[in-house]
Amino acid sequence: SPLRFLKSFAQMLDDNGVNLDDAGRHYVSMISQGVAEMQHMIDRLLDFSRLSRKPVSLECCDLNAVLEAAQLAVPVGASATITVKRLPDCQGDYTLLKQAFLNLLQNAEKFSRTEEAPRINVFSEETDPAFVRICVEDNGIGFHTTHAEAIFAPFKQVHDHANIQGSGLGLAIVRRIVERHGGRVWAEGNEGAGARFYVELQSCKIVEEDPGA
Repeated sequence: SPLRFLKSFAQMLDDNGVNLDDAGRHYVSMISQGVAEMQHMIDRLLDFSRLSRKPVSLECCDLNAVLEAAQLAVPVGASATITVKRLPDCQGDYTLLKQAFLNLLQNAEKFSRTEEAPRINVFSEETDPAFVRICVEDNGIGFHTTHAEAIFAPFKQVHDHANIQGSGLGLAIVRRIVERHGGRVWAEGNEGAGARFYVELQSCKIVEEDPGA
C-alpha cells in the first residue's frame, strides 16, 4: 500500500510535468524507479518466504523438461547462448526445480552479458549413483573464491558493477529449493574467468530388492 501511494503521486507529478524543470522530472523518474525496484524486491522476498511453507512433491523428474521450461522463461533479449546437454532424471518437484534452474540461468546470463560472446553450458557430471550432479557454467565476470559461500546469502551483493542489478535473492532461492529436496548447491569461480554452479539431487535409480533375499 505505501508503495502504491508513492507510485500514484509520482505518476501525478509526471503527468503534470509542465510545472517541473528538468531536475524535477529527473527526481520524479528516480522515485518511480526506486518504487519499481522495491516492489520487485518485496515480490522476491515473498517468493523466498513461501518456499518454507510450500510442500515439496518428490517424484521422478525429467530434468531435460525442467531446463527446457526454464529456458523458455528466460527474459526475451537475453544475450547468452545456452547449451544444454542430455541430463539424467532426479527425484524432485518439477515446479520448484524449474524455478531453481531459471534463477541459475538468469544469474549466469546477467553476469556474462558483458562478454563479446556470452555462453552458458548446462551438463551433468558422473558422481555417486545415488545422486545426480548438474553444472550451470558461464563465461562471465566470475567472482573471488572467498565469496563462494556468501553469494547464496539473501541480499548479499559481492560485485561492484553498477550495471549489474538484482534483488539479491535469486541464488538464496536456489539454495532453499535444493536444500528442501535434500540436496546441496555450491559454486566455483575466479574473477574474470567465469563461474560454475553445481546442484546435486537424489537420483531416480531405485535398487529393487530380491524378493527371495
